[in-house]
Amino acid sequence: MRDLTPIEEKITIRIDQFVGLLKENIVGESVLVIDENGNEYIQGNDYEMLNDLGKIRGIPSGAMSNGQIYTITYTYFPFIDSEHVHSEQLNPIFDGINITVQDVVLALNQSSTGWSSSSRSNWIGDVIPFNGADQFMYPGDYEIRFFDEIADTSSSALHSSFGYSRMNFQVWDVTVGRELAQEEVTIIEEGDSDSLWTPGDRAIIMEGDPLRPKWEFTFSQPEFGDTISPVNGDVFFIGTHRPFAVSDTMTFSTVASDYNSNKAQNELKNISVVPNPYVVTNVLEQLDLQNLQDRGSRKVYFNHLPMQCTISIYTVSGDHVQTLNHDTEINNGQEHWDLTTKDNFPLAFGVYIYHVNAPGVGEKIGRFAVIK
Repeated sequence: MRDLTPIEEKITIRIDQFVGLLKENIVGESVLVIDENGNEYIQGNDYEMLNDLGKIRGIPSGAMSNGQIYTITYTYFPFIDSEHVHSEQLNPIFDGINITVQDVVLALNQSSTGWSSSSRSNWIGDVIPFNGADQFMYPGDYEIRFFDEIADTSSSALHSSFGYSRMNFQVWDVTVGRELAQEEVTIIEEGDSDSLWTPGDRAIIMEGDPLRPKWEFTFSQPEFGDTISPVNGDVFFIGTHRPFAVSDTMTFSTVASDYNSNKAQNELKNISVVPNPYVVTNVLEQLDLQNLQDRGSRKVYFNHLPMQCTISIYTVSGDHVQTLNHDTEINNGQEHWDLTTKDNFPLAFGVYIYHVNAPGVGEKIGRFAVIK
């Protein structure tokens, strides 16, 4: 896992003595070291890196000065060489993210193999690895594209005697992440040797350099009812479950939280008190582990609050009970109250009114009950 966001930090260089950086598993080619004047220094000539340990030191014969402050910029791997590819939640957490992946076994993907939604043909397609041997399975997706006329001829790569058949289709590799390419196909005629592909003949997809057989397919006509042959534009898909490969790369990015005052105004209606009513105690309260006979402090929570607001609590007759000031990060819309009045007395049972005032956003009035 490579973090593509550059890390920038100030370091005091020591000549012939390694200094630790904030991160380990540094990407060597990403390192840039400059001084306060913008002069760039060369790795191997001026400094040495221990990328796996995240350390740097000045080289005595280089141009860097001992004790001088430099700026270093680099990217790094939050973790490397992970073998957890079966949904294990064992990869290190970084930036609040835990990565889990699930690999698959190479096999034909039955759900994505078949005629396209726009194709009307009812020929029955059968796809297997060459000669039915799993060793010939190949991680690729293909389209068999049909035409009203001859569109390709058989490849002789498998055997020179197979290089004469003509067919009214082409096979294209449409695997995501690869360049679109037409594949060579070898035809093995099972019926009349008329050098013309017909349903029932074996068609072998050839792949690689040199060409080797991978998947093969045949078509048969339905036993009952009318037969609808493929026409120009009809497509039969061959899909596979493809395991992770060394060249596979997945890139993702995260979006920072954003405060939208208009949305916050619409969300005021969701403000609530939990629990409501408050009865004796609630499951959110922490027990006093030093005195199990004491249930600990009493608490209720105001939920779904905007970032900054004032919560004023009153009796139903209008007497002011308490004021709470909520000023937190964007991801924390909760404020707790220990059911203590402004005069530091325990709250009496009854019904109470709360008023939430969020400057620039709006107001919300609600009520809750306390039952002892």
